[in-house]
Amino acid sequence: MISDEITNQGTGLFRIAKSMEVCIYRPGALGDLLVTLPILQWLLEAKGARITLIASPDWEPVAKGMAHRFVSCEDRTLLPLFSGHPLDLASSPQWICEGGFQFAFLLLRNQDQALEDAFRWISSEVFWIQSRPDALGRGWTYGSDLTSPGEATETVQPGIAGRVNIRDYLFRQLRTLGAIADRPAASWPVISQSPEDSSFVRKSALPALLIHAGSGSEEKNWPIESYWRLASSCVSAGISVFWTIGPADQSRDYLHKNGAVSLGEATQAGNGPSKEDSLSAKIQRLESDMVPQHYTVELPLGELITFLGLFEIMIGNDSGILHLASAMGLRVIALFGKSDPILWAPEGPGGQAIALGSELGFPGEDEVQEALSFIMRKGFR
Repeated sequence: MISDEITNQGTGLFRIAKSMEVCIYRPGALGDLLVTLPILQWLLEAKGARITLIASPDWEPVAKGMAHRFVSCEDRTLLPLFSGHPLDLASSPQWICEGGFQFAFLLLRNQDQALEDAFRWISSEVFWIQSRPDALGRGWTYGSDLTSPGEATETVQPGIAGRVNIRDYLFRQLRTLGAIADRPAASWPVISQSPEDSSFVRKSALPALLIHAGSGSEEKNWPIESYWRLASSCVSAGISVFWTIGPADQSRDYLHKNGAVSLGEATQAGNGPSKEDSLSAKIQRLESDMVPQHYTVELPLGELITFLGLFEIMIGNDSGILHLASAMGLRVIALFGKSDPILWAPEGPGGQAIALGSELGFPGEDEVQEALSFIMRKGFR
């Protein structure tokens, strides 16, 4: 997990002082980025560090709520680092603070010594944090995910002792490096945004259910037919259901074929909101004469954040969007059937996440309906 060189520097984190500059390199999927929240929260809240976060440009709206400065991992100024060439701090890109960083953390599945050496041109100390466990007793994974050349393909059986949530797995590596602290519960945003940015302001919740039936892998998806029956029972009970759809989501055709209406179409009908209305205004005005039914919603990530902030309850597969909703404070039900719910369960303020199923199979419809009924009995704020 942590190299001998890094372990020998174990007391380094005690030297992080107020306003110290820290760089975090975290490529990968949206969920991978969001599970690093406790690390960033500790650095920001306990140490008062200033964070520069290098991540995928696809997640910029989320990343900007996690750090003082966001840098796309596709930024061309990073090329010298990735190619092993030194950077001259005197003529370095603007994202590199004057004098360089005091600490850099590289969250990667496998240690990359060449990249560590490159980061030492811009940071006094560099640490590797293993971004997820492997399958040979140093962690665990799911299904056939661990299949790249040179890696083990044997999967640790479910029930292995000592399994922890991915956030604990990451944070305990900080303890190995010398951090003594309780892990904060994941919460987003960590960095306050500008007052005019309504994307980060929670509003009173709409009396409706959000469903995110997609994920990064089809094999992680609860059957769309099961989602539809669950959602239809809500509509029959007078509760509207909003389906959030991603660019690669294959449920779109099924939903529209079965009668779901896109939010854009619904807000243009009759006396609904005009095209000039903001997204939140459209939703709020739609609520006043909203007929309980199925709505589909396709939004870029920045607008989706605004949209999520209008709701309180969401159900969906193990996905980055569900991790985001939970971190924002929504009550969520996460459905697992391929990935490990102990490792990948979502988390948010107040511990309002429920995980059902396991890496051995999805939960049944009755179990999901019971969990949804339980969480809905608390009502809407």
